[in-house]
Amino acid sequence: MPVSTLPTAMTLWENLLDELERDLERAEALVTGTPTAADAAEAQPSAWTPPAPAVPIPASLVPRAELLLQRQQQVAALVTDRLGSHRSQLRVTDRFAQATSRVSVAAYVDTTA
Repeated sequence: MPVSTLPTAMTLWENLLDELERDLERAEALVTGTPTAADAAEAQPSAWTPPAPAVPIPASLVPRAELLLQRQQQVAALVTDRLGSHRSQLRVTDRFAQATSRVSVAAYVDTTA
């Protein structure tokens, strides 16, 4: 590939950060309960391989990357919180189901007596 057609470090990193931001926006929408149809369709997790760009991130993009990292950490904390809430609700539901369900016991009637 001729050198002139190779992406610049800036372009490479901008594209990478754009992709990470799109993924984060989908995750935020799913966690907050406001997913679009496209988000719901892509809700199935897939294998993720961390990007390994051949060039270091340009200094001008570092603030954007740091902000993205902060947002990712906030979403991760929100996911952890929501999972804890769901587990609590599940425990309550299980206890309610146990308390209100009848235990089925086989009954035999001796018709010869």
